[in-house]
Amino acid sequence: PEPEPEVASEPEPEVAPVVAPAPVTPSVVITDDEEAPTEDGAPAEDEVVEVDIDAAVALRRDEALATIRTDMGRSCKRALQEVQNVCLAAIRRSGADGDLTALLPSDEVLEELGGHGEPHLDEAYAAAIADAALTVDREAPSGLEGGARVHAAVATFRAVLAHEVTSSLRATLRAGLEADETEPQLSERVGEVFRDLRGPVVESLVDEHLLRTWEHGLLDAWEQLDVKTVRWLAVDEPRCPEGRCRTNASEGAVSLGSDFPSGDRVPPAHPGCLCTIVPV
Repeated sequence: PEPEPEVASEPEPEVAPVVAPAPVTPSVVITDDEEAPTEDGAPAEDEVVEVDIDAAVALRRDEALATIRTDMGRSCKRALQEVQNVCLAAIRRSGADGDLTALLPSDEVLEELGGHGEPHLDEAYAAAIADAALTVDREAPSGLEGGARVHAAVATFRAVLAHEVTSSLRATLRAGLEADETEPQLSERVGEVFRDLRGPVVESLVDEHLLRTWEHGLLDAWEQLDVKTVRWLAVDEPRCPEGRCRTNASEGAVSLGSDFPSGDRVPPAHPGCLCTIVPV
């Protein structure tokens, strides 16, 4: 018999070869001459980080005055509360029939206001001397602690604060007496005056006199350390009238102890001024 024909088997399906994915090219190529970046963008160990000296000077001042400002503000507010009590007692004694002079605090009472600021202004002056020496990498000069500069600052602070008290009280009490107001109404007027005095008024005065005392401390210390010139470091302060501080800064270096174009020897040049002077 003839042999049966062989049945051809179906070809097996071809299997596509497995191709490994191509390596991902890094977006930043590190060569032998470069160092790998550290985590979180931190600089390498041997990288030199530039420090803003001007910013450091202003930062040290603000940090040094932070606690002094708080303590001086509290002390002055307590002093103002004592003056308010004196005024209220005068109203109770004299009533609505008293004259204006009898209702205002005496010079002896107002004289004590300066004593509440003296230790804090002295502390700010001493801290400024130490910071001035640190800025120029020298030892702090001796013989500048306290002295005439602090006494003058205390006298000015007392005079300005006393003027704020008497001028505010005189205006409102005169209006109350002319309107024949009762004793409670006059007392309420006094309370409103001292609420304002213990708030933004005394806080602004404390800031202004602490900053000026600090800047004079820098000036006195640099004079002893033979610094010849200084410049005005302006801070972006929108309340600066007529660009006064920017004009001072654009003047550049001036002789130590000379006035800047605004007529100021040291900051602050206006209420709210945060500028400082730095040695050249």
